[in-house]
Amino acid sequence: MKTKNPTISLLKGLAIFSVVCAHCYSISAYAGEFERACSLILHNLGTLGVLVFFVVSGYLFRVTDVKSFLAKKALGICLPWLVGATAVYLYVALRKPPITLGDYVSFLFGNGSYFYYLTVLMLLYLLFLFLPFLRRTAACVAMMAITVVSVFFL
Repeated sequence: MKTKNPTISLLKGLAIFSVVCAHCYSISAYAGEFERACSLILHNLGTLGVLVFFVVSGYLFRVTDVKSFLAKKALGICLPWLVGATAVYLYVALRKPPITLGDYVSFLFGNGSYFYYLTVLMLLYLLFLFLPFLRRTAACVAMMAITVVSVFFL
């Protein structure tokens, strides 16, 4: 029987809390500066939850058949991602033209859209697949630190 890693459980718990924060950050139009600052902090904290789940998943990530794994991800993630992002982009772009290829590709990869998490997920799959040393604890901690800094300070 496998034993559970308490650090992984703690990270998952923090990620769950973070995602809840992301969905509870709205404020009224009459809010003051303090409330607005708290709202921004909760929103940024919420952004981290998804990334923590990805990093934890990558840490636990094991693949035996690379070809089969990539084929499943292409069909199960990339194709719906492309169709969904295209539909949303066209809906938004038709209401606020112009439509350009560069803007579409940028939107597809998450710039100004909620599709950023799919870009991050696929990059982490590729990193953990082709650079297995990144699954070590030190590498995961470093990636999470970079994520925190980028979310809060960039």
